[in-house]
Amino acid sequence: MKLSYYCDSCKQENFIKASAPTRVELQMFLGKDEIKERCKYCSHLNIKHLNRIMASPSKMISFIVGVAGILIGGFLIYLFGWLGALAFSIPAIIAAQQQKTVSTFNKTTIRRK
Repeated sequence: MKLSYYCDSCKQENFIKASAPTRVELQMFLGKDEIKERCKYCSHLNIKHLNRIMASPSKMISFIVGVAGILIGGFLIYLFGWLGALAFSIPAIIAAQQQKTVSTFNKTTIRRK
């Protein structure tokens, strides 16, 4: 899961290095309700409330899990026949879990002070 926000000046997407499953845990990790970061494209100082930060699924994790699932599935089909084809469902399960985590993060909000 990647956390991102859009710059107020150039409207480019910037990513945050912090990781948390919910905004409440992100707030506890950071210790405040806002983040101050410079845009990587235009160097504009952005002050964003945590409710403005959005999560998106990580494409790298999806790619790695997909390739591993195909390799393991192919090996298990070779060993066990079509019973090994169940290994192809592992990437789908992991992708569904990742999407559920992203959805949970984006649905929860914290109170503004």
